[in-house]
Amino acid sequence: RLGQVQEELKKSQNNATLPISTDSMNTTTTNTTTSTANTTTANINNSTTSNINVPVAGDESDKLAYIAAYEAYKAGGAAQAITPMKKFIADYPKSPFVPNAYYWLGEFNLAITPPNFAAASSHFKLVMNQYPKTAKAAAATYRVATLADVDHQQATAISLMQSLVKNYPGTQEAGYAADY
Repeated sequence: RLGQVQEELKKSQNNATLPISTDSMNTTTTNTTTSTANTTTANINNSTTSNINVPVAGDESDKLAYIAAYEAYKAGGAAQAITPMKKFIADYPKSPFVPNAYYWLGEFNLAITPPNFAAASSHFKLVMNQYPKTAKAAAATYRVATLADVDHQQATAISLMQSLVKNYPGTQEAGYAADY
């Protein structure tokens, strides 16, 4: 099953579209041709610092930064994409793309050599637990379940697969889970 996870990640690298989703279960895609993003900043003044530049979410700069972080994966592979994706999350913690970013960090950690299963599981669990209504929640839950299975935690894997069928009916992952 781990091989299946890694194969799916390789297929997504070859895909020409970037998965962008911001609502609960709807996913849209945006074609991208640029790998850089210009970020908008706001100047903040206070008594101890002057002119600190802070990225502003909601003005499309967060979307551009997310796209640029994902493009790092397409350009250089999973190992090259981890740092830019973490930076995106740090720079735009309130962006609607943060759940997707955590999901992709999980995928990137599975795709590196050697895979970092603990980090991957941690990122997928974060999406599963903190963002259960987002577009990547079902996929993250499926990944946590398959990682539990690989780790010989069948009871946990079965429980997660059952929750997928119950909580995310109609999703591709629920279909996989039903066959588990």
